[in-house]
Amino acid sequence: MTSTVDTPPTLVTDIPLDVTLDELENDPYPIYQRLQAESPVAYAPDSHLVLLTTWALCEAAGRDDEHLHGPVEPFKTAYGAPNILSLEGEGHAELRGAVNPPLRGKAVNSRRETLFREVARRRVDDIKGLGQADLAIDLLEPISLEVIGVMLGMDDLDMETRKKWFNSLGAYLVNRGRDASVAELGEEVKTEVRAYLEKRRASLSEESDGTVLWHLFHHGCPPGELRSIDHVIGSVNVLIVGGFQEPGHGIAATLLGVLPNEDYRNRLTEDPGKWGPIAFEEAMRWLPPFSVVERDVLKDMEIGGVLIPAGMSVGLVMGAANRDPERWERPEEYDLDRPQQNHMAFGFGRHTCVGHFTARGLSQVVLEEIFRGLPGVRLDPDKEPWVHGWRTRGPKSLPAVWDA
Repeated sequence: MTSTVDTPPTLVTDIPLDVTLDELENDPYPIYQRLQAESPVAYAPDSHLVLLTTWALCEAAGRDDEHLHGPVEPFKTAYGAPNILSLEGEGHAELRGAVNPPLRGKAVNSRRETLFREVARRRVDDIKGLGQADLAIDLLEPISLEVIGVMLGMDDLDMETRKKWFNSLGAYLVNRGRDASVAELGEEVKTEVRAYLEKRRASLSEESDGTVLWHLFHHGCPPGELRSIDHVIGSVNVLIVGGFQEPGHGIAATLLGVLPNEDYRNRLTEDPGKWGPIAFEEAMRWLPPFSVVERDVLKDMEIGGVLIPAGMSVGLVMGAANRDPERWERPEEYDLDRPQQNHMAFGFGRHTCVGHFTARGLSQVVLEEIFRGLPGVRLDPDKEPWVHGWRTRGPKSLPAVWDA
């Protein structure tokens, strides 16, 4: 009689990933490909994360409320607590409910032909006579900073302050203690944001102005009462980073996919209403602005034959899952003719990106205005685009030329 003994799962810390954060930030995709083939669950000591890199693993973890919780650290350090990324249960529902109204589809669509179109057309008109520009820096970043600033209710801030806050808080999250000066600047910005919110809170009207800030302070509160600064500042900092980054990087990724291909450029020029949404969704699959969703492990869990102890943190690597060869053919290619199916760029379940309507609506308008206002737009043959980042990744520089 033969006895069988179940093989215990591998402890995740026994399969460390020998790569640095610098390597991941330079280009994580070759690393993702290797992990998908050899070790789809792996521990990256340099980031303190267990990485899940296949579609099936990310989908399973995204639905696992028993073992996984919204990330507390380092989001608490970088943004403050409470915040809508780290909260669960009633606390999350309360703040998510306060943020939602001005960012729902109907509210976003009401701004499409006024705010979105007016800003995009004006910004395109400002550069069209130049014949060349860095579209990421000279066009898309200013559009995102201006439009999202209005929607958040922070349009009284000058553009340099918006840019400083966005860049500093985003870098603080990614830094993970590698550079003390980054943390110092992040803390300085958090102090500036608090001082700003104190002034804004004191000046808010009783009647809604349709902004995210107004709703964060008022929504769900008894008449005459407002949430405290401590209650909202963490979520405001999250929205500064996510709001200012996702639309700009998402549109830049779309252009990075479209502009090298003459056929794709012609399609966007001739029928942006049809091809704009397809181009954007393929870009979000191919190069999502937010590549990793983090979760804290509440109790020991086994996934993919690997044991992950309580107290560790898991990274659902959406950038890898969106290029899983088990789900897509030629996943490394940007392909407008790819059969359309869901991607993970906007996250999971109750933590689905609150700004996805804005990102999609603004991208469509901006693409229409670019291909209307910059005839023959194409990548600059003498300058290379620069794509960088890991948790947040996108074209930081996108030099282009057109027929002025």
